[in-house]
Amino acid sequence: METLLIHKSHLTGGLFHKMIDDLKQNNVKIHIGPRLSMLLPVSPVPLNDFAVEYGSLECNVEIVDSLQDAVQHIHTWGSGHTDCIVTEDEKASKEFRSSV
Repeated sequence: METLLIHKSHLTGGLFHKMIDDLKQNNVKIHIGPRLSMLLPVSPVPLNDFAVEYGSLECNVEIVDSLQDAVQHIHTWGSGHTDCIVTEDEKASKEFRSSV
């Protein structure tokens, strides 16, 4: 996984912090995207380029406002071969699969 996009609504709950903690516990170097870095008091590692494929235990983390923003991000920066969504919303899942 090169980039983890998280909906902004998850920043205030435990999910965001759990995912970040899990990444850290597995020695993943986290690069914070520009939008997320504005919301955090300290950025772990600044992101240089969403187009980078690390090939190691590193990933980008960024927030999005909507499913459409995530799809747009993927169309701009994605590899076109490993994109996925994790959701409990069947409608969002179908929209994602038809958009990416």
